[in-house]
Formats: sequence, C-alpha cells, structure tokens
Amino acid sequence: MKKILKSTIFKEIKRLDKTLEEDQEGFKAAAILLASVCVGPNQKKIAAFLKYPRTLVAKFASNLKQNKIWRGKKVYANWGDKKNGVIEFWCDVLVAQGLLKRVSDVKVVTSPIEEKPRLKV
Repeated sequence: MKKILKSTIFKEIKRLDKTLEEDQEGFKAAAILLASVCVGPNQKKIAAFLKYPRTLVAKFASNLKQNKIWRGKKVYANWGDKKNGVIEFWCDVLVAQGLLKRVSDVKVVTSPIEEKPRLKV
C-alpha cells in the first residue's frame, strides 16, 4: 500500500469543498479527521503528520472523544456510505469544532489506513 501524504488529504478536502481555505478552522478540523483515519486518533501523530500545533489538535480531539468518534485507537465513522457518507463527514467536522453533538452511536469502525482517503460524492 502507498503511504498517504498531507497533500493528498488537503486535495480531498478541497475536492469536497472548494470554498474552504487551508487556514480556516473547518479545513483544519476536516484535515484532522481524515488524518486520524490514516495515522490513528493519536494527537501527537496527527500534529506531526499535518504540522499543526498540538494545542489545535487537542482542541478538536477533546470534542471527538466526548462524542465517541474517537474511541481508543479507532475512529467510529460512516463516511464511506454512498448515500450519506459525505454529509456524515461534514457533520463530524462540525462536531470536532464543537458546533454539533453526535446523538446516535456509529457502529462502523474505520481503522487506520495507508491508502488514499476518498469520500463518495
């Protein structure tokens, strides 16, 4: 398998939302979510991978853990669903930002991967 690069994650976010800029909080939250699937929900690894301050990653991580998107070494998400995956991804971005709370439990586990992350649109 080929290793994921930071640039691949950024391209995927820009493909999904052409209006987001890399310095915006929503973009950073989306990058942290996608990176967590690649390297695991580990704040230190994500900060190093994306070259983001650990304090920024910690802010989003707190919300992701409280809402049970990050549990242990796993990411609980249903972003690959053909019908609603992209919507669920952006809702989880809002959760990471503290703007939404997840009210239902997701049973789908997304383990760390080393292939190109691509959400179905």
